[in-house]
Amino acid sequence: MLRKISLKISEINIYLLCTSLVLLFFIIFYSTNHYTDTTITTGDDHGYQMLAVNFVEGRGVMVNGIYGKTDRYKLDFTNNQKEENLCKRTNIEYDFYRTPGFPVFFLGILYKITGISPYLAKTASLFILCIVAGFIPLLWKLIWGNKFIWLSIFAGISQIFVSYQWAERIGTEPLIIFALFLISISILIFQKKPNILSSLLVGTLLAWGLLVKGSLIFLPMILFAYFFTYFLKKRIKSVHLLTMVSIFIIILSCWAKYASEKAHKTVVLSTQGSVVLLDGNNEYTQGGWEPRWAEHKESFYNNDGMEKSSIILRICNFYLHHLSLFPVLMFKKLLIGFVTQLFTCLIFIIWLFLSIQKSRIYTNSPNIIHTLLGICLIAFSVFHIYTLHTSAFLWKVYYFLLTNKLVLSILVGTTIFYIFTIKSDILGYIKNIPFVIWSVWANFILLSLVIFGESRFVAVMSFLFALYFFHLLSMFISRAKIKTQKG
Repeated sequence: MLRKISLKISEINIYLLCTSLVLLFFIIFYSTNHYTDTTITTGDDHGYQMLAVNFVEGRGVMVNGIYGKTDRYKLDFTNNQKEENLCKRTNIEYDFYRTPGFPVFFLGILYKITGISPYLAKTASLFILCIVAGFIPLLWKLIWGNKFIWLSIFAGISQIFVSYQWAERIGTEPLIIFALFLISISILIFQKKPNILSSLLVGTLLAWGLLVKGSLIFLPMILFAYFFTYFLKKRIKSVHLLTMVSIFIIILSCWAKYASEKAHKTVVLSTQGSVVLLDGNNEYTQGGWEPRWAEHKESFYNNDGMEKSSIILRICNFYLHHLSLFPVLMFKKLLIGFVTQLFTCLIFIIWLFLSIQKSRIYTNSPNIIHTLLGICLIAFSVFHIYTLHTSAFLWKVYYFLLTNKLVLSILVGTTIFYIFTIKSDILGYIKNIPFVIWSVWANFILLSLVIFGESRFVAVMSFLFALYFFHLLSMFISRAKIKTQKG
């Protein structure tokens, strides 16, 4: 039956299938939305809105604050009068704390076309989330071909269910997801057809992705290093790599030149990076963002005598004086960033069951193993969906895990036992992860370790987690069918 479904889907034009899914997802989720035509004044939302409106009204690129009438900005200051007063400006003030990709190149341009409307911005965000979810079958086809491609539809459904809430606010997440999706497609195109055009595509999208959000900072380094090995193996020409790197540098240089001139100091992407590095590496953090060190006179950074030194040197000095904190904080950062993701847990589960599938336990009791796998997958999914709507409960659980030494020790022990259990297979699993997937994973692993653990950062790559999980599920199904036939 599954084989017939796969054959039928493989015969359909993949683009027609993907477009149909996009429209279906958009119709369903748009019809159930409760979007407002205002922007909340908590988090980063109102900051992006002010930058976009000021761009539309000709005050310049990355000009922050409220100029003139507040109503024009469509900000909801109902219960936040103090913040409204803080935002009001008379003189033009440039703000490069954020990158320009979302507030200017997406939100600003959209507002220039449609007029200032947070409602339309949220609708546009939902639509690009639907594009990513709907075109996941195309990613599957480019990586693994047509085999079990029907499972990619479920990956798309899963993706839109875990991401649609991002569109309810004025935030960067939908655009980051879209940027990662386009970068992934461009990498696959380049790997299949390395030429000047595909090189330009990869380099341009990498630069654009960084301008959308600096959280993609490690991705270009990983990709350029990997494609350099392609050059050494003579799989691509030097002109391809040079073209890719050159267009990337040119685009970022143009932005850095503008930002540095307006800020009267050197700005590469934004001014945010140096601050968050200290906020994620101090004695007060539990692995997440923790800026309290700045308020406490007795904190390490306020007494290290290195105020004029580079941020990197200050952090290295901190860990030299707190060696025992280093492994604990690194583990906590990964725990906060990745274990809160549904498909991370499901991938670990399916890896374990793929290892069990090779053992005598599976040969003797395949139905019991299938039932256990189903129970585990459903239980973790239900737990995640429940906590998705009760985030306060979720963070109480994780705060307990991170601050209780006994529980943390059990988690570390469980992790070691898990790795030991699948030790003969784990290298094979890692080796078989497609480069387009592990390069993005590596970026967010490094981001979590270097800065701080944040589930919101990692959640933007959920479509790749979902894609890989359903591929592993296809492996399990395929092996089960083979063993059944042999039996």
